[in-house]
Amino acid sequence: MRIRRQHHFALHEAHERINELADDLEKRFMLRSHWESENRLVFDGGGATGEVLIDEESVELNARLSFALKLIEPTLRAVIEESLDEQIGEPPDES
Repeated sequence: MRIRRQHHFALHEAHERINELADDLEKRFMLRSHWESENRLVFDGGGATGEVLIDEESVELNARLSFALKLIEPTLRAVIEESLDEQIGEPPDES
């Protein structure tokens, strides 16, 4: 699963907002996470592994789901997108 969002925050502010996202995902899905570098947060647990990459313009979440979670991927995607949009912003305009 790949979810990408543009943002208009300073890098340190985006970093703080991703920390809040990670806390939310930990509570909802039992995911453990840590910053592997300044721009890369890695997570695992609850049948998912992946990363969140941030830069000056965007945030990208990449997740690999277990077979069981793939069955409910649309629901998981909706929950994660909602949380990400609360922290970072709305999806990019594709018109």
